[in-house]
Amino acid sequence: MQLSQQQLEEIKQFVLRKGFVYLDVQMEIIDHVASAIEERMEADSKLDFSRALQETYSNFGILGFSTIADAVTNGLNKKYNRFFWRTFRSFFSYKYAFLLVLGGLLAYQAQLLLIDNGWWLVVFTVTMLLEIVITFIRKFSSEKLGQYLSFRLSGAYFALQGAFLFVVLLSKPYIEFVDSFSGLYLTIAILSLFLVLYIVYLLAAYKTMNFGRAESRELMKKHRYLNE
Repeated sequence: MQLSQQQLEEIKQFVLRKGFVYLDVQMEIIDHVASAIEERMEADSKLDFSRALQETYSNFGILGFSTIADAVTNGLNKKYNRFFWRTFRSFFSYKYAFLLVLGGLLAYQAQLLLIDNGWWLVVFTVTMLLEIVITFIRKFSSEKLGQYLSFRLSGAYFALQGAFLFVVLLSKPYIEFVDSFSGLYLTIAILSLFLVLYIVYLLAAYKTMNFGRAESRELMKKHRYLNE
């Protein structure tokens, strides 16, 4: 049998009362519960909807709908991890080789030019500006998309901003007083490599967030369609 729109709304409110606020998680739970209720009511024509709902919930055991929510979360984490690292590795293919080398050289020369003029302050400022821009983008998008776990998880890769800043500040005294070796400042070269890796990391994180944003928008369309 097919559940009515009102019955589906009752399931939604039931799920919401259990504390599951993300819409994509709700949709997955509702789909499982609705299918189970339909099977129960088809098997027993005398079983009313409310009773079928309670029996279905009891059948999930002591953890309730958390088993579905955890499965959704783990599935999304695995998907975005695969996408992120695949994107990250793609930047080290031959077509980006020139840009990577150029980026490393520019980072190295910039540090040499700024080594006596507060280079770390420049890096700190740029990092903070990036943090502000990223926060603004996520905040602007999260007005509606923030209701979806897919969007939240796909944007979580920007959490290492603080770790990068910590490494920069930690390396400050070692760079400012280091001697060159055959004309090469090894510590500065290492940090230049780190800066390039960090930029690649940010690009991969941004692409992952865009991937999650696109998926969340599709889910939003589906959610609107189901509620029409």
